[in-house]
Amino acid sequence: MQYLDELLQRYDIRHTGAKVIGGSTYVHRTNITHLRQALPTAYQFIQRHKLLDRYNPCFIKANATSVSMIKVDNAANFEPALISAITINMLSNKITERTYNNNPPIYHHVWLMYPEGTDLIDVSAHKLNSLWWRSYVGRDRDISSKIGRKDYWQKLLKSIPRPPKKNPQSASSKNTSINSQKLPAIYRMVSDHIEKGTKVVDIGAGKFDNVKQYISELGGVYIPSDPYNRTHSENLFADIVLDRGFADIAVCSNVLNVIDDDEELNRLTSRLCELVFCQRLTTLFFNIYEGNKTGVGKITRKDQYQRNQRTAHYVDLIKTIRPELTIRKVGTQIIVAK
Repeated sequence: MQYLDELLQRYDIRHTGAKVIGGSTYVHRTNITHLRQALPTAYQFIQRHKLLDRYNPCFIKANATSVSMIKVDNAANFEPALISAITINMLSNKITERTYNNNPPIYHHVWLMYPEGTDLIDVSAHKLNSLWWRSYVGRDRDISSKIGRKDYWQKLLKSIPRPPKKNPQSASSKNTSINSQKLPAIYRMVSDHIEKGTKVVDIGAGKFDNVKQYISELGGVYIPSDPYNRTHSENLFADIVLDRGFADIAVCSNVLNVIDDDEELNRLTSRLCELVFCQRLTTLFFNIYEGNKTGVGKITRKDQYQRNQRTAHYVDLIKTIRPELTIRKVGTQIIVAK
């Protein structure tokens, strides 16, 4: 997800081989060779005294005068808490030991300390976690000065909104994803709104990538979302992009008409309309499959549901939610803007 890396870079979060804070470099033990060039004196000191074998650390902190062998509660956690640190002064060979019990320090963005390509952690999940909380906290210096301790961090996490939970459907309708070659009709209209760099979130994207190729050829950035056909990481990224205003357009093609739960239908429609109203999206596109147009929902095939409601029904729903929005109906397509 290239766009994920671009968003992280907005907050000066990028993988440069290790995590650097002030004059110190932090690496996971599997990334110790990074110090060979970054801090050769520290690297040679660690190797000469066999510190990894002696102390078995999770992470190493190194600078021009000292190295620290650090143990944490779980090195794979998003924000591991320190258990102990043994610091050796390379000039005097003085050893300082410290253990942490109450309110220990914690590490953020630990994926930066691992070597690129590591399989010890889910790097994508770690990156998404970094983007999620940093996009809310921003560059607030007061907060940044406090988040290095576990108690404050846990309190802060409770105040950061999490992506909305979706109501489970009795019929997932995941098998309605059938357009492996043919583009959904709505994209003929969407294409007029795409230029180089336009970010498009496809809600109910299905399991095929033909839309991604089409959007990419137009110069746009495609972000799929589908709780039944896409990975957890893809869905979480789409949620973050939508909620934090990192997208331009959202497309919801043949999705509203397969939702069998009225509360979920209203939740999704309300969420998207609010994003347009708050100008976190510029334009919202819906396409509706009307089925038999009776307005009576039913199971049509195994694990497939259709509401069978006319497009006008969804237009009325949007008007009820946000009458201030500009709503245009073209056949079975609905375009919503501020």
